[in-house]
Amino acid sequence: MSTTTPKAPRPVKRTRARPDGAGESDRRTEIVRLGGEVIASQGFSNATVRDIADRAGILSGSLYYHFDSKEDIVDDILSAFFDRLLGGYRDVAEAAANPVQALREMIRLAFGTIETDAVAMKILHNDSAQLGRVDRFRYLWTSEEEVRRLWTTSIVEAIDAGLLRTDIDVDLMYLFAREGVWGAVRWYQPDGPRPISDVADQFVQSFFLGVATPAGKKKVG
Repeated sequence: MSTTTPKAPRPVKRTRARPDGAGESDRRTEIVRLGGEVIASQGFSNATVRDIADRAGILSGSLYYHFDSKEDIVDDILSAFFDRLLGGYRDVAEAAANPVQALREMIRLAFGTIETDAVAMKILHNDSAQLGRVDRFRYLWTSEEEVRRLWTTSIVEAIDAGLLRTDIDVDLMYLFAREGVWGAVRWYQPDGPRPISDVADQFVQSFFLGVATPAGKKKVG
């Protein structure tokens, strides 16, 4: 299934440019990882530069060698996350044999981010409303809108192809799917008994059971 819709604007990073070598670049990456874990755990407002520096094993002042603020760390995490996510959704939409398959793979990709991008997902879940009020994070809303457009485009195409019922509300169907993923952010445990792929497959089956036509149900598995 091919789509010709435009891409969302690429987030512009505002982190301070530095002539760092490979070692410094690795250290910066490590600080982003550790700082992200602190912010995801404590919340953006509660996490301090000192908390992040302590976790990274450096002085607070030393953190400013790599970043101007904790906002820079969050920006690194979230802009990279949406680059990967939107790229993945576009690839799925382009490669899928039919729109129901595209929706199925989008759902699986979304659930997969709970495990592969746990920090980004927790920050978005807890702090996106607050961050979105800051100019540098306005791309959170444009990226979310692009996610919604990609999903609803596939839903409309599936209805038009006779694979989903014609009486469903497209926007509600998208919101139900989105909230199913968001809900799993709260309760899913990576070290629990169910791999995230099984959770995604169960959701796919349940989600399409009531909305797919007989022809569409044959394409869900």
